[in-house]
Amino acid sequence: MSGGYPLKHSIVIYVKEDNGIGESKHEAKKLYGGVSPKFHSYETKERYLAVINNLKEWLLERGVKRTNRVTQDHLLMFLEEKAKDVCESTMELIFSALRKFFNASPWRNQREGFYQLIDIYHDYFLSLSKPSGEAKPFSNPVGVIEKIRFPEYRSVATIEYRSGARIDEVPKVVESFRYQGRRNLYRLSCLQG
Repeated sequence: MSGGYPLKHSIVIYVKEDNGIGESKHEAKKLYGGVSPKFHSYETKERYLAVINNLKEWLLERGVKRTNRVTQDHLLMFLEEKAKDVCESTMELIFSALRKFFNASPWRNQREGFYQLIDIYHDYFLSLSKPSGEAKPFSNPVGVIEKIRFPEYRSVATIEYRSGARIDEVPKVVESFRYQGRRNLYRLSCLQG
């Protein structure tokens, strides 16, 4: 098609061409030299499609309806807007999703330019992004547990903290106390607050 593909149709083609669900990711990496051009899980597909649909909506708002009308300036503006609103790990997800999307056939004429653009500006856009957060443990878990209003929840949190159990393992911990006798039940009730 000399006039390019409609943006909505390019997404349909992307989903068909890049669908690697059910195929070996390991084999695809070997075949393509390290990085598979396809998505291999439903979760990745959904996350990438969210990015692609976001790009599509962004382009449509600016009057761009066909793939041959998308310029490098459009891509730069989109990435800059995104970078200012998201954290570094989300920005990396956006880069990955766009690389796979531009691998689809509707983009064959612009693909190399878009790939190069992402690679050239990668560090710049990451510097605009917020740092990715880390999950940190509470510095005072006992204090947090004491502030829990409802006794049932406080009991569960206490069991988790004292035993190292996960939330779904708490019933097993309670059951093990029952089998070990009344003395442990009394001790458990003291821990509950």
